[in-house]
Amino acid sequence: MLLLAALFWTIALGLAVSFLPGVAGHVGETIAVLGFLIVFALSLRPVANILLLPLERRYPPLDVEALAKQSATAGRPLPAYVAVLGAGDRQYRPNVPAIAQLQLAGLARLTEGVRIARSLPDASLVACAFSGGSEVPRSGIAEAARELGVERVALASSMERPSTRTELKALGAIVSIEPFILVTSAAHMPRSMDLCKSIGLQPLPAPTDLLARRNSKLRLRALLPSTQSILQSERALYEYAARLRGTWFGER
Repeated sequence: MLLLAALFWTIALGLAVSFLPGVAGHVGETIAVLGFLIVFALSLRPVANILLLPLERRYPPLDVEALAKQSATAGRPLPAYVAVLGAGDRQYRPNVPAIAQLQLAGLARLTEGVRIARSLPDASLVACAFSGGSEVPRSGIAEAARELGVERVALASSMERPSTRTELKALGAIVSIEPFILVTSAAHMPRSMDLCKSIGLQPLPAPTDLLARRNSKLRLRALLPSTQSILQSERALYEYAARLRGTWFGER
């Protein structure tokens, strides 16, 4: 939501400056108009699809049956762990079920993780718990999985600042160098896979939460702005910005 907030504040600032006389007023008008046009473009479904598709089509959804056949043919054991990345849990409320506190992306990741874990007889679902200061480490994903009846749930703890890199490093302490199944949103998967490889992990991608519409016909309603499209555009832009930041500063 930071991108949306920044754009709306830019528009508001431009409108405020536009009331000033002279050149400053014209600059304010230009800023406000450009900000509005950017918001309008990002709120269109075709633009959201263009931004998301390069991220989401890089890795196909995991076919568990095909994985089982390949493992049997090669004489390899099936992965023992299904790691589900978190998606920004809401503020913890002890009297509310954990599954009701997950964001939509977290629900999609959890659902896929549970599906895969139940398809593999000896697999454990793994999630990461972050500790804020003196708080007890907790994971909404792990708690929600237990609520859904998943018996084998492993928890990796981290005292570092929450990020994809620190989450994967914590998960690595459990999965070690063995192949494991990595579940996260399709748009988030390319960055997660790159980070896994950089720290020596061997993930098998299982993307979920696919948002872009592939091969969709361009209809009139697709040219109408929507909050859903602007949120999808923001998610894609966040991933591109995170990859760029990782390239420049080595952090993702």
